[in-house]
Amino acid sequence: MTIPADSIVAHTLSRMQRSLERRTDTGDVGQERSGLLFMGNVHDAFPRQLFLDTRLSPLDKTAWVMIRLYAQQNEGAVFPTYDELQVQLASAHSEKASRDTVSRVLLMLRLTGWLSLCKRVRDDHGRVRGNIYAQHDEPLGYRDAETFDPGWLTLC
Repeated sequence: MTIPADSIVAHTLSRMQRSLERRTDTGDVGQERSGLLFMGNVHDAFPRQLFLDTRLSPLDKTAWVMIRLYAQQNEGAVFPTYDELQVQLASAHSEKASRDTVSRVLLMLRLTGWLSLCKRVRDDHGRVRGNIYAQHDEPLGYRDAETFDPGWLTLC
């Protein structure tokens, strides 16, 4: 069933007018408001709390989303490499982000409880061969962060 564009606009206009009337009644008329019609398909859901977390920069939030998308494409078992994250987190006119930027983003996600470094995987010679991370849909509290990420307290 297709809804005519006029009826969608009319519905949005009606909601805006009701909102304006409520604000006028309460004396809150100082700021203009605009309406929004989203005209696309429903897409992936991401934690609202992530986007509202003031401790994180926009790049930190983007990194969390990119890690999640990467995991979904790889059956949830593979974490993107630094090289892949460098490309995904690059600024608009640069080829890739620096390794320091990727490191800082991962550190911020760990510090704020959105990502945990559960274990470092080492070879027979003690060299780090990889890491096992856990990504969280809400930030962990202190106790859970220390449980999932044994080195978390040393970051603080």
